[in-house]
Amino acid sequence: MVLIFCNSYLSILKTISLIESLDCDLKVIVNDAEIKNLFEDIYPGRDISFLVDSPFPRRTSLLKDTLEFYKKRAEILDCIEKLSPVSVYFFHVGYCDFESWLILRLSSKCRVYYSPVVAKIESAYTLNIKSYVKNKLSALLFPASLDICSNGYNYYNAVGKKFLDLCNASVLKLQGAKVDAPLHKKLRVLSGLENDYDVLIFAGGEIGVDEIRYVNVYQKVVSMFCSAFGSGRVAVKYHPRYQPPSLVPFDGLDVIPKDIPGSIVIGPDSIVVSYGSAVLFEATQFGATPLSLLFTLGNVSDDRIDTLYSYLTSNSPNKSILYPQSIDELSCLLNDILPGQ
Repeated sequence: MVLIFCNSYLSILKTISLIESLDCDLKVIVNDAEIKNLFEDIYPGRDISFLVDSPFPRRTSLLKDTLEFYKKRAEILDCIEKLSPVSVYFFHVGYCDFESWLILRLSSKCRVYYSPVVAKIESAYTLNIKSYVKNKLSALLFPASLDICSNGYNYYNAVGKKFLDLCNASVLKLQGAKVDAPLHKKLRVLSGLENDYDVLIFAGGEIGVDEIRYVNVYQKVVSMFCSAFGSGRVAVKYHPRYQPPSLVPFDGLDVIPKDIPGSIVIGPDSIVVSYGSAVLFEATQFGATPLSLLFTLGNVSDDRIDTLYSYLTSNSPNKSILYPQSIDELSCLLNDILPGQ
């Protein structure tokens, strides 16, 4: 039995690519019900996914919390161990303390393989004591020797050399996150996607952005693309977990269900627009044109912009993401992109 930990939408295509390359019994360990449902739709009848919900205490009774926590933590580990896994694959970089603890416990009996789906977001600037304390508490509840990092607003526990050494993990460079054309078409059909849109706007997760400026800039962006391509050729997809500062700019656009991975939505001729989402560097793998509004929209913190810019460029080897500095520059770029220009 092979276990594959898929703990984010960003890891889905990489997980599917691995599943397609393996000829053995396997289980995909997920921490999101929507991701579980997706794998069940893609592989009906295979009972392929196993949902794990972190037992991190959320109530106020310390004694009851503690007893319930250790009971649930042991039950989940026991369920997974009963699958008799011989190898474990995982892709996450951070924000998966419980799953990392499980992998560490399994590593005494399994071979562990790691292929990070992205480079870490790292910033030296964080003044969030609540976040720091929560991550320290999580590290105590799920001891796995993870590194504590900052994304500029919050702290998070991340996979590092010490954790990988303890797991005796082999670091792999799996070939991208693409799937072949027939499977990609199947994924689109299963997801209910009927149209190939010219422009895909990904909204959500814009931390620290002023809402008034957000509405103003995005209304101009939407108007610009609708004028160029027609409103029926422009669609918006919201982040599966983080709501954008405002939905107002996207009134009237087709809305792609937020639980569909962005990598399934993207086509080779799409223009992909986002603030700082990972979908921008995913788009480069499919031959799409990625446009980041990082500098166009701005942020209350220059440090945050620098952090996101570093994150995007470090994960985009061919450096093909476009970064217009203003609406006027975006308009010029659009003129260059339009067919027949």
